[in-house]
This record gives sequence, structure tokens and C-alpha cells, in this order.
Amino acid sequence: MYMSHHQGMGLLALTNVLKDNAIQKLFHGDPMMQSCELLLQERVPRGVPIKEPHPIDVELEPGEEQKLKPAVDHAGQEALNDSTPRTHILSNGRHSTVITHAGTGYSANDKIALTRWRADRVMDPYGFFFFVKDLDTGLYWSVGHQPVARKADRYDSWFHEGKVQIARVDEWIESFMEVCVSPDDDIELRKITFTNYSDRPRRIEVTSYAEVVLNSQESDAAHPAFSNLFVQIDHIPEHNALIAKRRPRSKDEDESWLVHTIASDDLNNLPEPLQYETDRGKFIGRGRNLSEPQAMDPNNRLSGSTGNVPDPIVSMRRIIELGPGQKKSVTFGLGKVASQEQAVSMADRYDNPYATDRVFELASIYGRVEHGAYRAGWTERALFSKAGRSSALW
Repeated sequence: MYMSHHQGMGLLALTNVLKDNAIQKLFHGDPMMQSCELLLQERVPRGVPIKEPHPIDVELEPGEEQKLKPAVDHAGQEALNDSTPRTHILSNGRHSTVITHAGTGYSANDKIALTRWRADRVMDPYGFFFFVKDLDTGLYWSVGHQPVARKADRYDSWFHEGKVQIARVDEWIESFMEVCVSPDDDIELRKITFTNYSDRPRRIEVTSYAEVVLNSQESDAAHPAFSNLFVQIDHIPEHNALIAKRRPRSKDEDESWLVHTIASDDLNNLPEPLQYETDRGKFIGRGRNLSEPQAMDPNNRLSGSTGNVPDPIVSMRRIIELGPGQKKSVTFGLGKVASQEQAVSMADRYDNPYATDRVFELASIYGRVEHGAYRAGWTERALFSKAGRSSALW
């Protein structure tokens, strides 16, 4: 008696013999397999006699190991004035995020846009943003240059093979953001580390913001108000997450779910509970824009609305208290799944800072292995990582 996978294994074995080990070559050609290829080797046999090297071999210096030099593109504050923004693309083959030196961009999963994007060289107002507010003075800025566009005391970005880093200093507070896409799940993570370089305690407020699309870019651009009607958002308090669902318009259309997560070591001991918002109109306010939203007004609290809203967003806010010289990290996630069960599972998995830190390690390894498989030099890989500053995105 045979099961179906036994027949499949037999067919693969037959194909491998007739096609000159084609299946084996495909397996070993995958970058993920190459990263753990050493595990497939045979064990070292026990009891192997130790042979002493010849005296001449001991005297010779070992040859230098040729290591793959990482490709990193750095840009400072002056690059914000470039006519075409510096751009980087991170992807696991399904989930992709485009991010610029200014912190703008968009997220997509296959042909589904997760966040809104329009080509605008002048304002450049779209992306997955983070607002930072000093609760003692009322001053606020964004982790990237956009959307607040407040000039930082220092501003830098680094485009690596598997991640993007953006750092800035404002009012003696440094915000250092790292962005990566998980090789395993369809989610991107943005880890922000705040450091207090002043000589006094600081209370800062960090607020995330992303406009929900869950539709094709073409359909959203053609009629965004109509597209928004089919999005419904809910809050999962036990996992500190927001999940958004696009209701199918027909039997042939599949469900799409967006998950917005937050993770840090002290989520259970916050000075104030997490706040959240799902309505863009309440966040920005009438007659205003993202450079000066209503959500940044003194004593403003996010409304905590859920369900069907006219203009859906996902936004979460928490307060961070920092002593002199102290630093704390918080990680936000944005992912896509196909069902409510998968959405809850993703929210459960990525509300843990240990799980999010592991993703950054895997993304760095995956990026190095993938680029190493191209057998390209450092210059070619750097150009590839910079996405050629493609003006096609604008």
C-alpha cells in the first residue's frame, strides 16, 4: 500500500536520474539551503589518526581567507536634497518593502499593496511612518525625515544587503531604526532604539502610522474611497495588535488580512496603556496633513475606534521613559496573511522581542547568502542593493 507522497518521491527520483541530477541541483541552488549546507555533510568519523604537519608547513603563514565584503551604501543629511531619492528594496520573494533615505516608501505582497503609495517628488508623503514626541516640551518629529520634515541635529541612513538603518538625533534623543523583511513569514519589522544622551530623565511618545490598502495598486489609485469601503479593522488586546480585513467582493476573490504588531521587553509594565487609531480623519484632522497632524496636539489621545471606518489606517502609540544615558527598543511589524486564524497566530508570534530579534539575524544571513550566490563583486552588489536609484518608482 502506497501513499501519494511515496509516488511523488518516486517520480522525483526518476526525473533526477533522467535529467542529470536536476532535482538535486535545484535543491542546492536555493539560497536558504546554501546557508545551512554544512548540516547536510557526513559526520566526521571517529578514531581518525592525528598526523603531525611537516616542519616546513608549520613555518609557513596560512593564506589569507577571502571574505565577502558586505555592500553598504551610506547617505547623510545632504542627500535629502537629491532630485531622485536614494531607494532600497527588501524582499523575501513574496513580501516586499520599498524604503527611501527619507523614510518613505510602501509595502506590498505579490500583487497586493498593503500601504498606500503615489508618485510625488515634491511632497513624498506616503509610507510606514513613526512620530516621536517629547512630552515635556511638546516638540515632535518623525523617525525618518518624512513626513514631519523637521531638520535633525544629525541624520544618516545605511542600506545593507538584508536591512536598512536610519538614525537621527533630535533634542539629545537618538532614534535608530532598523528595517528588515522576514525570510520565513510575510512580515516586515522596524526596530527603533531610543537613546537619551541628555543629563535629565525624558518621556517620549512614539506613534506608528500606515494607510491600509489590501488591494491592487491600480484599483486603489482609480477609486481609493470605494476601495476603503471593504476594509474592516479590529484590535487584539491580548497580543497588542491591530488586524485589518478586506472583505471579498465576489466568490472568486480571496480574503486578505493585514497585521500590525508591536513588541518590547516592557509592554506589561508601561506607564500608560497602549493607544491605537484606525481612522485617518481622526488622526490627521480637518484641513491638516501628516506634517502637523491632530494626533500630535497637546493632550491628544488616539480614539481606539475599530470596525468599518471611511479612511482606514493602523496606528499604535506607547510612552517610553528614559533616564540619562538609558536606551530602550520597540519593534513594530506589518504583515499579510490569508485568514483570521493566521492573523492571530502572527500577532501572537511577533509580540515577542526575542522572536523579532531572531528575524533580523536571519534576514542578514539570508541577504549575504543570496548575494553571494550571484557571484558578483562588491561594486555590482552595491549597485544592486541601491536599486539603481530607480526613477521608475517616481
